Amino acid sequence: MGRTPLAISLLVCSLALQSAAAERVTRTRWSFSLGPSAILLSNVAHGDLAGVSAPAGTGRGGSAHLGFEVTSHFAMRLAIHSARHGISGPGTGGTASAAVDFVGIQKYGAVAPFLFGRVGKHAFVLSDARTTASGPLRDHSWNGHLLGGGAGVRMYLTRRLSVAPEVSLCWVRYNKVMSTDGTGTQLPLDPISGTTGSASLLMSIHW
Repeated sequence: MGRTPLAISLLVCSLALQSAAAERVTRTRWSFSLGPSAILLSNVAHGDLAGVSAPAGTGRGGSAHLGFEVTSHFAMRLAIHSARHGISGPGTGGTASAAVDFVGIQKYGAVAPFLFGRVGKHAFVLSDARTTASGPLRDHSWNGHLLGGGAGVRMYLTRRLSVAPEVSLCWVRYNKVMSTDGTGTQLPLDPISGTTGSASLLMSIHW
């Protein structure tokens, strides 16, 4: 009879160790995501940057993420986005960003809603475009920092495959401009702030 509590204790410890081992397997999981994205620029701020060649607003492009699940409720990922934007004058416009996301996850079986914070770099580019009505056609790029976040829902199709719609909204502060006139001159720029948003549909593989 005196051995029963000891046996129960050993059983509980064994189950706890098995649970911890299973949790570690779940937590150390990598993922790679790829899919189409729509990138929205705030017209007022980006119009100020581009002058008469203001972007049309929404650009179409793609996103790629490389993620690592640190715990069952927290992950980190590298997020890369790019899109092409129509502009009102000659030339083309584009955006690109690279950021680190800090992701909070809540799993309900095959469905896992998540929230994330984002910090990184953002670039807005005009190619063969004018920034004044009478200016020459040149390439221009504005580079700065972005800070924001977003939300999404991951739906597991299998243990290794999932699909996730997500949206984000970020604040951008541009602090450097490059104007290429054949010699590649880098010019200072007074800090200008704007916002950028995205909507993506990502297919992911997990391992």
